[in-house]
Amino acid sequence: GISYTWSISSEGVVQTSLVSTSKDASRLTLSSYSLAVNAVYNIAVTATVVASGLSSIATAQVVVGVGNVVASIKGGSDQSVRYLESIQVSGASSYDEDIAGVTGLNAGLQYSWSCVQTAPVFVSSCNDTLTVLSSSASSESIELLAFNQDAVGSVSEITMTIYDEAMSRSDTQVVRVEVVPTMSALISLDFARAYGTKINP
Repeated sequence: GISYTWSISSEGVVQTSLVSTSKDASRLTLSSYSLAVNAVYNIAVTATVVASGLSSIATAQVVVGVGNVVASIKGGSDQSVRYLESIQVSGASSYDEDIAGVTGLNAGLQYSWSCVQTAPVFVSSCNDTLTVLSSSASSESIELLAFNQDAVGSVSEITMTIYDEAMSRSDTQVVRVEVVPTMSALISLDFARAYGTKINP
């Protein structure tokens, strides 16, 4: 038979904490998020013939790239709010592909919000249609009140931009909010955003 011995090092230091989870000794499998972002790892495997003791070594270098931050707004990209009622637009489900198990502010994300009126005419703000009840510069959600009866039928676009902690990566999501009459049915439509499969070694 053949025995296999694996070694993983980074910057000349053997990473003893990185242990294969594979039941097949000839394969190296590491848990997700176990490798550091922007790091270079040198992997070596030694295959030894048990009967003769003869062995051979193969090596490979792995460069761990940086993932994306992904903006996500609860309730979808098309929503509505009744006159004299409020709507909360939340981006708390946004996430960083390089950080496991947490989203939003808990993942170190930073938020920026803006709003323009797009119908029936374009206006560079939402001052005549929606007023902000609660938010802050870093808030992962904002609450908006449809205060103006003349704004019934208007559509506003709210843009949320998220950044990673270093402000080096960003993503944007837009939600369209229509002001509808009191007692009207509310709309919440979401068209799924398509992403390539991401595997964090």
